[in-house]
Amino acid sequence: MKITNLKIGIRLGLAFGFVIFLLIAIVALSLSRMHAAEQRIDNMLEDRYKKIALTTEVKYNVSLIHQHMRNAVIEGDADGVKRETETMNALRAKNKELLDIFDKIINVPRAREIFTAITNARSEDLAAQKQLLAFLNDGKQTEAKTFLKSKSVETESAYIKLLTEMADLQSKKMAEESDLSKAEFASTRTMMLVIAFAAIALALTASWLASRSITTPMNEAVALARRVADGDLMANIEVTSTDETGQLLQALKDMNTSLGRIVNEVRVSTDTIVTASNQIATGNLDLSSRTEEQASSLEETASSMEELTSTVKQNADNARQANQLAVSASEVAVRGGTVVSQVIETMGSINESAKKNCRHHRRNRRHRIPDQHPGLECGSGSGTRRRTGARLCGGSCRSAQSGPALCCCRQGNQDTD
Repeated sequence: MKITNLKIGIRLGLAFGFVIFLLIAIVALSLSRMHAAEQRIDNMLEDRYKKIALTTEVKYNVSLIHQHMRNAVIEGDADGVKRETETMNALRAKNKELLDIFDKIINVPRAREIFTAITNARSEDLAAQKQLLAFLNDGKQTEAKTFLKSKSVETESAYIKLLTEMADLQSKKMAEESDLSKAEFASTRTMMLVIAFAAIALALTASWLASRSITTPMNEAVALARRVADGDLMANIEVTSTDETGQLLQALKDMNTSLGRIVNEVRVSTDTIVTASNQIATGNLDLSSRTEEQASSLEETASSMEELTSTVKQNADNARQANQLAVSASEVAVRGGTVVSQVIETMGSINESAKKNCRHHRRNRRHRIPDQHPGLECGSGSGTRRRTGARLCGGSCRSAQSGPALCCCRQGNQDTD
C-alpha cells in the first residue's frame, strides 16, 4: 500500500503519532534510568550508608565500653566498678541491638563473612570484659591491670578491626554504587542526547514527508486551476494517488474535460447563432425594404386621410348648418302645429254648425243656406244639383264660388234635390 494513497488525516496522524511515540520512548527511558538511579541512591543511603553508620556506632560503643573498663580499673572501689559496669551493660545491649539490625540487612557474601567474624570477636571481647570485671570484683587490681593491658587490648583490637573492615567494605560498596551511578548518569545523558537528536531528525523527516506529500499535489492543483482560470484547457492532468489531493486532481481533470466539452458545444452553438444572425440580417434587409414600401403607402394614406379629414370637416360644417336649419324648421313646425290646432278647433266649430244645418235640411227635405254660405246647396246622390252651388249631404262638397265647400251630411240619408 502506497503511503500517498493514505488520507491526509491518516498521514498527519501517523506523523504526529510517530513523534509522540518518540517522546514517550524518551520519557520511558528517562524514567527507567531515573528509577535505576533512585534505586542506587536508595541502596547507598538505606543499605551502604546505614551499614556504615551501624558499624561506626558499634565501634564507637566498643571503644566506650573499654574506656569504662579502664575507668573501673582505675577507680578500684566497688561503687565505681558497679557504676562503670552498669554503663558498660547498657552499651553492650545497644551494640547487640545494632548488630541484630545489621544482621537483617546483610545482602553481600563478603559482608556476611565479616559479620560472622565480628560476632566471634564480640564473644571473645565479652568474655575478656567479664574476666576483667571478675578480677575487679575479687579485688585483684594487679591482675586486672595486667589483663587490661594484654588480653582486653587484643580482643578490643580484633573487634575494632573487624568493625573497621565492615565499614570499609560498605564504604567501598558505596563508592562502587556512586561510580556506577555516575557512569549510568553519563551513559543516560549520552543516550538521551542521541535519542533526542534522533527523535528530532525523525520528527523533522516525518513532518517534511507528510507536508511534502500534501503540499506538492496541492501546488500542482493550484497551478492547474490557475491554467484553467487563464483559459488553458489543454493541460494534461495525471492522478497518481487516491487521497484528498488525488481526488482534487481528479475533480480538476473532470472539470477540465467538462469545460472543454462545454466550450465545444458553445462553439457549435456560436456557429449556429452566426448562421441564424446572417439569416436574420437578410430578413431585416427584406423587412427594411418592405417597411420603406409600407412607409410610402402610409404617406399616401396620410395624404388621403388629410383629404378625408377636410371632407369630414366640411360635412361637419354642413351638419351644423343642417342642424340649425332643422332647429328652425322645428320651430316653424311648432308654430305650424299651433296654427293647425287653431284651424282644427275652428273646423270643429264649423263642423258642428254644419251638422246642425244638415239636420235642419233633412227635416225640410230641401234647404239652402244662402245667407250663411252663399253658393252652397245640398244635393242627393241620385238627384240633380245646380252647377253653381255645392252639394251638401251627398258625399262631397264643391265650391260654387271661390270659398271652401263643407259637407256635413252622411251618405245613405241623401234626398233628391
